[in-house]
Amino acid sequence: MECLTNILLADRKGKSEKLNPNLDRILNSYSSGNYVNYENITSNYSQTPHYYAIIVLGGGLDHTPYRVKEGIKAFKQGIAEYLIVTAGTDDAPIAKEIIKNTGIDKYIVDDRSKTTLYNALYAKEILRNLHAPKDTLVAILTEEPHCDRAIDTFNLIFRGKYGIDAICIEPLPDPYMWGKEEYVKRIRKYIHPLYPLLINFLTYSEKYLSYLPGMNEEKAEKMVDEFVRSTSDVISYLFNTTLKYANKVREYINKVIGSYRSYVYASSSS
Repeated sequence: MECLTNILLADRKGKSEKLNPNLDRILNSYSSGNYVNYENITSNYSQTPHYYAIIVLGGGLDHTPYRVKEGIKAFKQGIAEYLIVTAGTDDAPIAKEIIKNTGIDKYIVDDRSKTTLYNALYAKEILRNLHAPKDTLVAILTEEPHCDRAIDTFNLIFRGKYGIDAICIEPLPDPYMWGKEEYVKRIRKYIHPLYPLLINFLTYSEKYLSYLPGMNEEKAEKMVDEFVRSTSDVISYLFNTTLKYANKVREYINKVIGSYRSYVYASSSS
């Protein structure tokens, strides 16, 4: 592990309580998941940070196996009670197969995520269905160039319900992925100061929605999350479409410039 960055100064008050979630509900909710009843462990909290779960973020067929293997290494150090992987439909089966061959039995692999925001949404859903105590501490694991955006996204979705640490591992070489991430980073620096305001807005919206007739805290939270999901989908579509056409325009300009240079070179030679 390259670094372990403490994002929220969450106060973990002793061990989490012994859990006994409904096994059938867990397995029905997560088609790629596996769950075995948790037994209390005796980790030394004064020496080793202890997390309710290590949450590995999928990154496609090339990056997910690497991240899962690093997550397994961290989990085997005894720093977490569960290993959770949130990935897509293509890479989730690979992740599950890797974990199965390690003998780890307290894990869940979710196969519904297609973006970082979906990683956070489904991770929170899993934690809620496992009855994770509020303010419990989790660690998200991803590659270093992705870490900052992942942390911001999880803070936006968790909104203080769970503490968040980040395990940022060395990135695999991938010019396309990290080039795109760098492009996103340049855009994010302009909107990053707005994140605390946005989190407060969503938190208070959730609170006031819960007071409406027929509503409760869980329904209000799901409604706010759905609003964030829908907004993110629209923004992602616009961003990807703009990036696609920007690349085409750049290729066309480069082609025109190349043709002009060839023409000038040919003219000067003759």
